[in-house]
Amino acid sequence: ALTTPARIHNETGRIEVARKFFLACSVPSRVAILLHEFSHFNLNEDQHDEIEADLNTLKIYLGSGYPVIEAHKGFLDVFKTYPSDENRQRYEYLKNFIDNFDQEKYRICI
Repeated sequence: ALTTPARIHNETGRIEVARKFFLACSVPSRVAILLHEFSHFNLNEDQHDEIEADLNTLKIYLGSGYPVIEAHKGFLDVFKTYPSDENRQRYEYLKNFIDNFDQEKYRICI
């Protein structure tokens, strides 16, 4: 059993998901979770940086046209299951990014 909704192996890039948590998520939330883990291994400059992975996730997720409300819901579901000061700060950062995405999307995604 995983202690997080998903994780990625730092050397192989193999993603594992917590089955019980994952099955309870909507499809867009599952996409966001998988993109977050993918970002750690494939996109981040600092593989261990959570906010960098969050932002890379949102660029792909929102840029692909997935629902904004599901982005909020997906992150909140994870953060309420694993509450911490770090996760509260991450959500405030992400909320600001999401709220400004429509105005900034062409600059951000190009």
